[in-house]
Amino acid sequence: MGAPQGAKTALDAVPAVVWESPESIRRRFVEVYVAHRGLHFETKATTRIQEERPKSYIVDLHKLISESVSSHVSYGERGITISANAARELGFA
Repeated sequence: MGAPQGAKTALDAVPAVVWESPESIRRRFVEVYVAHRGLHFETKATTRIQEERPKSYIVDLHKLISESVSSHVSYGERGITISANAARELGFA
């Protein structure tokens, strides 16, 4: 499929195979990624993704998630925060 093999932390961007996929597939990728990598809190509806990856990867992942939802998604040095509304859009309520 063209997906990279090897150490995942070596990636400095979301793999091209994801960006080259139709919008519906990118959205599903985001849903699965957030389901598996997101920190879902019991006391609040936001979701947090923390990664030990290059900042360029975080920026790229932020762009991918932001393009998949209409609500607010922010990023910082080591992770991404998905607002409660964006989390609900992705099916996390």
